[in-house]
Amino acid sequence: MIRLSRRCYKLKPTFQRFTRNFETFNNKTPLKANFIEPKTLETFKNKHAVNQYAPLAHDFLATGSMAYEDIEENAKQPESLKDTKSVNTIANEMKNLFILTCQYPKPGLKKNELTVKCPNCSPGKPIKTSYTAKIDVEALKYSCSSCFSTGTWDEYSIAAKKKLGQRSKAIGALSTKTLEKNSYFDENNIRTELDHQTRIKTVEQLCINLKSDKILLKKLTGSKKNELGFDIKTIEKYNVGAITVDSDTKLDINNTKLQNVEDIELDSSKPKKITKNEHSQPDSEKITCFAFVSTALKMDIEQIISNNVDENSIEFTPTLIKAVSTNANVVKTIDMDDISQNHGLFGFHTVPLDSSEVILTGDEFDAMAAYQMTGIPAVCLPTSSFQLPINVIGALDRFEKIYIWLEDSYLGREAAETLSKKLGVDRSLIIHNREILDGKSTKPVQLLSKKDVIVEDILALARPVQHEKIMSFRLLSGSVAYELMNPDLIKGVPSKTLPEYNNIIKGLRPGELTIFSGSTGIGKTTVLSNLSLDFCKSKVSTLWGSFEIPNVRLASKMLTQYAGENLKENQSLINLWTQRFNSLPLYFLKFHGSTNPDTVLETMRHAVYAYDVKHIIIDNLQFMMSMQHSTKGFSGDKYEAQDLAIANFRKFATDEHVHITIVVHTRKEQPGTQLDLNSIFGSAKVTQEADNVIMLQKSSRLASSNKRYLDVLKNRYDGTLGKIHFQFDPDTYLIKPIPAPKLKNNVKVIKAKANQEEIKDIGIFSNEST
Repeated sequence: MIRLSRRCYKLKPTFQRFTRNFETFNNKTPLKANFIEPKTLETFKNKHAVNQYAPLAHDFLATGSMAYEDIEENAKQPESLKDTKSVNTIANEMKNLFILTCQYPKPGLKKNELTVKCPNCSPGKPIKTSYTAKIDVEALKYSCSSCFSTGTWDEYSIAAKKKLGQRSKAIGALSTKTLEKNSYFDENNIRTELDHQTRIKTVEQLCINLKSDKILLKKLTGSKKNELGFDIKTIEKYNVGAITVDSDTKLDINNTKLQNVEDIELDSSKPKKITKNEHSQPDSEKITCFAFVSTALKMDIEQIISNNVDENSIEFTPTLIKAVSTNANVVKTIDMDDISQNHGLFGFHTVPLDSSEVILTGDEFDAMAAYQMTGIPAVCLPTSSFQLPINVIGALDRFEKIYIWLEDSYLGREAAETLSKKLGVDRSLIIHNREILDGKSTKPVQLLSKKDVIVEDILALARPVQHEKIMSFRLLSGSVAYELMNPDLIKGVPSKTLPEYNNIIKGLRPGELTIFSGSTGIGKTTVLSNLSLDFCKSKVSTLWGSFEIPNVRLASKMLTQYAGENLKENQSLINLWTQRFNSLPLYFLKFHGSTNPDTVLETMRHAVYAYDVKHIIIDNLQFMMSMQHSTKGFSGDKYEAQDLAIANFRKFATDEHVHITIVVHTRKEQPGTQLDLNSIFGSAKVTQEADNVIMLQKSSRLASSNKRYLDVLKNRYDGTLGKIHFQFDPDTYLIKPIPAPKLKNNVKVIKAKANQEEIKDIGIFSNEST
């Protein structure tokens, strides 16, 4: 059940039994646990065959099918053990304990020793240095070479469950209702068991659909241009199917509940093209897509152990179906689990429970490609916006090595570092495609057709995230070369709404602080909501903190902007765009008015961890800080309170590697006055701490129109300053770029009469919109 079982390779009967079991249950159902694969077994068998000690500890911890007399031949059983517990009982206790505490014991120097984690000094240590204790399987005692603690096996077991199992248990508890009576994992719940069988039949039918659909199958297995080149075995292993869905859902539609098999149209014999009408009705055309199934353990690991479930009987249950078009766009997601709300992971059923390593990719095609190229089990993130929800982190907690292999783009690299810190830098390794081959293949699936890709090179190039407080040029050299060779990729996430924004500010970059200001009522929130939606569409997870406008009103405006049309009194359009709007990685803070900045920062930190937020908007600073200087324990005035808040936001942006945009009001100026850095309310610290300062202004000559411009007053990235002109659409709240106005004035210049020169008319042209 765990990695220890893999290492009994000197016992030929045991090796043959594992292989035979694999062949037996792998042919029964696609969702049985594939614990031991022949390829993996052969690799480890060759690796450990030269071990002269032939570790007795591994023989001792072999599965219960090992004969009792076989162990007696190799080990002298203590008298106390004979009187109380059998060897097999102790072996099962050890295996179960190591599963619960996420340990993968290693052979010791002596043949009767196991190297394990010490419950007293290992918590908090990196994985590589945490295995400091030795367990003597003959004497049933342990000792640690680091903290010199010693004790019996029972004492080790109690301490390990208490100290080593805390992190795993705490995280796992967020993902499922493991022990509740009405939870999905209650074996006595007849309804959920029937529901599980219904899901299995649905997945089996989807797989049959794909086999009968020659066009989709050719797209997956073909070797020509625009074909992916997957092996049939890989497709079958990951239970890829075909599904027919309505063509009016071009974007993600979440929370679509599946109660019965009949809720999905399973006939995919006649693929149809997607309609071009964005507002097609339910009777619109159908489109046949790839069906990717996410799975989760049917029973919690603790229940598997407590119920003594046999390895071959462990099952995974389908939790989500994702319909993906042939051009890799997500068309629809169907939630099959309305009880535990655990959406699982694609490919999770392919990972053996005793596997210590896994590859984490950005989408389903990349996961299958990574597995096919390396042979290492691979899963993918549940969303297309590089987010890892906290309700699935527990599923990855048991792995000691996680390869993070996302698309090698600006967003992919930033997300890989974020996920590495989230999962633990001591066990995460990041793979960058551009370092492998030609510098052009950004996704793992693009390497599948490359014949000169060497698997060993891929894994050898995997690198951990360096310690954030220690740096040398040798460690920086790779990033420096990448930045110089790919200047367009490190600028930031571009805006599609305002191209001139990209020319001046160069996009949205994490780790920066932007101050956004403008006079009252000029449209600061409207402009920022436009830009934030722009970045959301580019997979930038965004957190909105509106302390001035209620969230309902803000969300209503953003929904209208997202639709690009007036939605008032049109229920059908509202329903359609609401479903599409749900797919955006967009979240809102539930604060309004005066709020303690420390509370806001704490909530922001949780959002960064739980939802992988990369862009945070605070609208606005004055409303949030109102009367905060009068709170108990603070002795300064309102300006000092604001400076402290700005300093904390600046530090947060740097430490958490996110972009923070803060709306700050201006001082009271005379109408028509040109605003500059000195016009921003507060001390100079506000603009000093900022990386970018943007002022929303209106030309005095165009006071009655909907035309505005963004005046970039500070740009720490490369110093470029300038104006970005645009126009409001009052019906949709959208902003549309316009060219800078060119104004022409005729001025008569009269020189001194003493020079007796003629008066000349001179045309003066200016590109400024003063």
